[in-house]
Amino acid sequence: MHLPRILWTGLAVATLSTLATGKDLHHGTKLHPVLQQKPEGVRTLPAVLRTIRDATRDDETSCSLCPAALSLSPCKCTCKDSGQAELVCGAELTSCSQLTEILNKQVFPTSHYYKLTVDGTQLDCVIERDLWGPLDFEKIVFAKNQFTTVDNHAFISFKDTLKTLNLENNKISNFFFPVINELPNLREFVIRGNEINFIPGYAFINSSSIRVFKASRNQLVLTSDTFSGLPLLEVLDLSYNKISKLSTHVFRIPNHQADKLEIDLSYNEIQEIAPNAFSGVRGCMINLRNNKLITLPEKTYRPVIDFTDTRVAFSVTENPLDCDCDISWIVQNATVSSCFDNFHCPNLNEGLSTITSSDLGNCTFRKRG
Repeated sequence: MHLPRILWTGLAVATLSTLATGKDLHHGTKLHPVLQQKPEGVRTLPAVLRTIRDATRDDETSCSLCPAALSLSPCKCTCKDSGQAELVCGAELTSCSQLTEILNKQVFPTSHYYKLTVDGTQLDCVIERDLWGPLDFEKIVFAKNQFTTVDNHAFISFKDTLKTLNLENNKISNFFFPVINELPNLREFVIRGNEINFIPGYAFINSSSIRVFKASRNQLVLTSDTFSGLPLLEVLDLSYNKISKLSTHVFRIPNHQADKLEIDLSYNEIQEIAPNAFSGVRGCMINLRNNKLITLPEKTYRPVIDFTDTRVAFSVTENPLDCDCDISWIVQNATVSSCFDNFHCPNLNEGLSTITSSDLGNCTFRKRG
């Protein structure tokens, strides 16, 4: 009796019997499951089959987590030494319905996979909750595709597991930010290289676990309290956007607990920074290089220096600074000047380290800030 052949034949028949007809999805349309009814549980390979395969190749014990390679094509499953498995889909993936079918219809030995990667495809479908089928992941990387929209409750299936969400280098312009608050264990969130133009205030109010947020190379405009709710935030990359103004409390983080915070605002169009824009952040590095700053008012920067007990570093090089008495508060105080880089003043043709009070003119009667 040829047991494996009988089992595989039965498995193929059972799988085909569950297929339902569905309309193929074209570019820009929403993802829908191929099944008319979602499975109640994860269908697993028969135990005897897994035993036969593991006995055949002892070095693939951890790969019992992977289904048969042919059933996943054109995606692949790889196993790590730690016993974790990853699903990887590349440019060979040609349609949204194909991806949906793979994740919903295949016979997976487990419901939990460490990572799902969809990289370098031409897919421009909507990312929604019906995509994932019965699976959950710790990391999702959808990079260098053509995705445009992240829908309501798109990642709710991973509320207990997802730690990294990377959607970089797509064409996302419609992102439903409340989905992030449904991921209490999320630590790293990357949306750089998209077409997002606005992040609402309190967008992360229930996202206290996030430590890294990267949103460079979008078209962002920020508002007050955008990042409230991120007490553990350590890296915030907003470089290469079109930000022209930092409003009051835009970077306010009540009860900020991280020892250091790096805020990268370089290569924007910032001309104005309101007082208290950075209120509440602890020790931090704030990169403002290559913007359109003309002056460095004391009322904007001094509160951060005092609140952090000088544990702050401002980088303002390559701005069109007009250095006059308005920066005397920096020049005349060695402790304060140590919080800035050696920025260059075009009107004086000098760097901060060589500027003296006399270079600024008679500032005796000028008011501070």
